[in-house]
Amino acid sequence: MRFIIGITIILFSWIHSFTAQNLTPKNLNGKWGAMDDQKNWVIKPKFEEIRKFTEGFAPAKKKGKWGFINAAGKWTVKPIYEEASNFSDGMAGVQQNGLWGFINPVGELKIPFAFSKTYAFKNGIANVILPNMLPRQSILIDATGKQIAPPHLFRTEITPNVFFIVSQKENKDSVFCYVDAQGNNISDWYLNRFEWGKPNQKVAVPASLENDQVPAKTLESNSSKLLYAFLDENAKVISPWFDEIRAFKNGIAPAQKNHRFGFINEQYETLVDFQYLEIRVFDEKRYVAQTLNEGFLLLNLDGSVIGKEFHGFDLFNKERIVAYSMEDFLGKKTYKKALFTDEGEQKSGWYINIYPKSNWYHRVIDERLRRDERGNAYMEKIYNYIVDSTGEVLSDWRPCHEMIWQNNGDRKYNDSIFHFLHQPKSNYYIEETFFENVFYQELKMDGNTIHFEGGDYHDGMAMISEIKNTEIIENNLGEITFSNPQVKYGFIDWYGDVVIPCKYDYISGFSDGKAIFRQNGKYGAIDYKGKVILQPKYDLLGNFGSGIAPYYVDSAWGYISSKGKQVLKPIFEEAHPHRYGMAAVKQNSRWGLIDTQGNMIIGFKYRKPPLVISRNKVRVLVDGIGYEVIDL
Repeated sequence: MRFIIGITIILFSWIHSFTAQNLTPKNLNGKWGAMDDQKNWVIKPKFEEIRKFTEGFAPAKKKGKWGFINAAGKWTVKPIYEEASNFSDGMAGVQQNGLWGFINPVGELKIPFAFSKTYAFKNGIANVILPNMLPRQSILIDATGKQIAPPHLFRTEITPNVFFIVSQKENKDSVFCYVDAQGNNISDWYLNRFEWGKPNQKVAVPASLENDQVPAKTLESNSSKLLYAFLDENAKVISPWFDEIRAFKNGIAPAQKNHRFGFINEQYETLVDFQYLEIRVFDEKRYVAQTLNEGFLLLNLDGSVIGKEFHGFDLFNKERIVAYSMEDFLGKKTYKKALFTDEGEQKSGWYINIYPKSNWYHRVIDERLRRDERGNAYMEKIYNYIVDSTGEVLSDWRPCHEMIWQNNGDRKYNDSIFHFLHQPKSNYYIEETFFENVFYQELKMDGNTIHFEGGDYHDGMAMISEIKNTEIIENNLGEITFSNPQVKYGFIDWYGDVVIPCKYDYISGFSDGKAIFRQNGKYGAIDYKGKVILQPKYDLLGNFGSGIAPYYVDSAWGYISSKGKQVLKPIFEEAHPHRYGMAAVKQNSRWGLIDTQGNMIIGFKYRKPPLVISRNKVRVLVDGIGYEVIDL
């Protein structure tokens, strides 16, 4: 008899599932019923609430309690629950005394009240949350209530019988493992994710507190020390455990074991013993390793040593590496640099500084022992030039020098190299960007000190200086006070020979075969033989470029030729030298770009002077955006 009743109920549910799915719950004056597709009331509004129909039934509320009704509005499960969810796979979640369980369509309790939250069944599996679980964690149960997956944050199906499970430890660390469809672990728990079905995936676990090289159970240990290994496509450990494993290059990788680095191959065999304190990438074809002596070695990708051990390495340019070595002299420790080839061949001596190559030469800075009038030893800073290909010293060593200055008046003078170095008595103010293209390019600012350590090569000439008198001279000119030794400037050529004697107070580097000098407060120009081609009669004169130079007269800037003929009238507030036939000029407090004929290339709309990068590219500062490159 019980069997017949069960068949009847199931048949009844099946018949109503066709009609109930077309019913839509509706509210009328605070009461709920349900309408069909033609807007007819099939269930009169008499319930406190009705939710959507699924599998022929809908949760309904009466007198504050929830039960289930069929398509005729009849109770199939009496309203005795605090909450209820829809039916799915023949099961619905219901709440009683604050906990959730599952019932079948006739109201039989199939899974006891044990959960703080439940989700719908799908394919015989439901996600549920147990009381006191970590935030966002849940478990999976089957239709009997059996747990079939560990607590997890989410679960992803990899293959029909393999699932990826992500969970949390008590300390909130994220962990993962793989389980089968029945919830049995296929892999251990790990701290790093790996991809199922792919070989050689790196994973991490905590190290045992007793021994750094012994892995602990991920869910049981909170050790901050981690160990790394590789898994095969079946999630089995196929390598030793390491402190760290870096990226493989050409089948070889740096790895760390017992706090020392070495190299392993893709079979996880040791190729280079674990003997270094650190290994880091130097460039695409080399590593740099720190030895137990605190020095550094360059290594090939296979771990073989390049050259000798030094105190450090850096890339200098495309052709050279720079190495560092520390010297201790008179109690002072100084790092010096030398240039090496990719193969470790030394190509220069050791210097305090080596500047980038300019016309095949490097400017270098070093120091030498000197004694003062009382016989006290001190180190004097000196500069020279070396040939890039051989490292051969090109010219005589010359002492560096410095000028120390102080602004006593208007703050704006403090920001202008022009007012300090070139026209201290002048009342007009010029931005220092102009002088970055003339005198200032060979100098280095350090607070209120200006250093001269030799000039780079321009047009085959490099600026040099001679200290004519070591006595420090102090000058008070207008708003500025400065002190410096008596220094004169000249030039050497590519052979290191002095071709223009050191006789100028201030002079620019060569540009367009000409250099700008100052004499008696006025500016002129010389050619590469030292011949004066423009007499020093100009208030200001910029470097030549494209055959013309900016000059200042009557409170404005124009351009003149090398013969002193006016090419462009002085109508600009400021003007820069031409480069690639273009120059930045300023009008109405805005910068633009003109050609050698004065034709406008870019209008006056920028707060900073455009920088000409090449014949068809200009870098500009756009308000509110920043720097961008414009194609001409």
